Amino acid sequence: MNYKLNKKELKILEMAAEHCDLTIDYEYSGRAMFGEFCIGIKYKNSDDLENLCEFISENGYPKLAISIATKWQTDNLGLGFIKYNNF
Repeated sequence: MNYKLNKKELKILEMAAEHCDLTIDYEYSGRAMFGEFCIGIKYKNSDDLENLCEFISENGYPKLAISIATKWQTDNLGLGFIKYNNF
């Protein structure tokens, strides 16, 4: 399930983030990315991430929800976390 987001997936991700009151970082550079950028979702706790994935799955994108939950990388931001897609 490693894949880049298409336009429909990006749109549902944006809708889910808005619904769950989360922030999307469109230019995140994670560990060992050496200046490369990707999309990331900032969240405070596992409940936030669970709600986001549930919204995405319930709206017709279960593969995307599974990918976010299991394949995307996680970084600790000090006061929260970010899940990022560096595929």
